[in-house]
Amino acid sequence: MSDKSTWRRQQNKDIYFRKAIDEGWRSRAVYKLKQINEKAQILKNGMTCIDLGSSPGSWSQFVSREMSGDVQIFAVDLIPMDRIQSVNFMQGDFTDKKFYSNLLEVIKNREVDLVMSDMAPNISGIKVSDQAKSIYLAELARAIAIETLKDKGNFVCKLFQGQGMDQFVKETREQFEKVNLFKPQASRKESSEIFLIAKHFYGQSI
Repeated sequence: MSDKSTWRRQQNKDIYFRKAIDEGWRSRAVYKLKQINEKAQILKNGMTCIDLGSSPGSWSQFVSREMSGDVQIFAVDLIPMDRIQSVNFMQGDFTDKKFYSNLLEVIKNREVDLVMSDMAPNISGIKVSDQAKSIYLAELARAIAIETLKDKGNFVCKLFQGQGMDQFVKETREQFEKVNLFKPQASRKESSEIFLIAKHFYGQSI
């Protein structure tokens, strides 16, 4: 059996994959954000948020659809993303300094309530290298959060359990009042992914 056939068979058995199709979401990842929000209440009406690693757009789609008021979403990804209401999408390399600076300029002076990141590196199969890349992306996401969040703002970030994660969590606790790790039911059991939920940013005064 081909790899593609195996993948399709696995997806058809995945209740979240089928549910996302039935409910009109762009990917099964939407249920991770939904369960994170049920756990931590990070989403609110009229919010402004940054969605890093956004494509195909299910997290932005969820915020746009479920939150009322003047919601503003700034979404970023290397991969193109189809248009979503209330979403300002920027396509580019988040690790590129020029693109990073342009992103900060676009968001400049905004009152950002939430920075959320579902970013993951392209997997090479070399565990140490892949883990280092995932921590680097998480550090960039946190840097954006520190740069843009308003006082008491929140930060959600995908991590992979392994070297560097404990240190990342420790450093994040220096910037936020509450920091916890959470694995949504929608995360595949075999995946080492886990989500950091950091609430109540201390702001720029410390």
